[in-house]
Amino acid sequence: MSILFASLLLFATTVEGDLVFPRNETYTPSPHSPVVFAVQNAKTGWPIGLRIWVEVRRTSLFFDKVFPFPMISDADSPGFTGGPAPADPALFSSGVNLTGIVGEFSILWTLYVSDNCSASKEVDGYSTGNRSTSFIIAVGGKTPDIAAAVESCPVDVAAVVLDGVANTEVDGKEMLCGFVGGAAAKAKTDPCALRPLSKVIAANVSAAIEMQECLEEKGFDQKGFEACKSEAGLRLYPGAGGSSLLFVALAISVLDL
Repeated sequence: MSILFASLLLFATTVEGDLVFPRNETYTPSPHSPVVFAVQNAKTGWPIGLRIWVEVRRTSLFFDKVFPFPMISDADSPGFTGGPAPADPALFSSGVNLTGIVGEFSILWTLYVSDNCSASKEVDGYSTGNRSTSFIIAVGGKTPDIAAAVESCPVDVAAVVLDGVANTEVDGKEMLCGFVGGAAAKAKTDPCALRPLSKVIAANVSAAIEMQECLEEKGFDQKGFEACKSEAGLRLYPGAGGSSLLFVALAISVLDL
């Protein structure tokens, strides 16, 4: 693979991934238990191929389910973002079926950048490494409260520090490539920055769950998605400064345990 570096845009910025929900708490069983992430500074990371890789694991049974975010992504690189960010912060969610089963679960996740050029003179991916949060599903547990979780500030955070982004030519194709700084100590994270958007995020999660319920009935394909979007509407709730938070990860299947 040959790579030609063109104009290098030098700056230092942090792309931050926050596990918004669940937290290390006990929740009631639900057919759509939300798993919610936010990506701050998505406008910088989105064009260079972001992915959040998630494992939902039931601890005692060594049960493992894996699903990637985003589910609506770059057509040239399925499973990864591409082009301009739809919103900043960008939100990702899946409703996981946790009915009829109780016990301790773990969420293992990592924030991944596809188009990274810092390791060599070729395009190479970069992963923040696995993060982990445990939670319990039990009868009598809490009902998910997304707004309260945001207001309490996410506690499980991963960050990618970018020293710059370069316009590059790789095998005759022009693309953007990020330069990951690497040193975790350089990362300046601020999960509490989401607090003013707590109600907005909660409303979008609710809308996404409604969409998922519709997709379960209509089918998880383009026809079903268009029908559900027409029927329920893909709602955009205004965020800070009049911007909107686009809820991205909708077209997904329920993970039956």
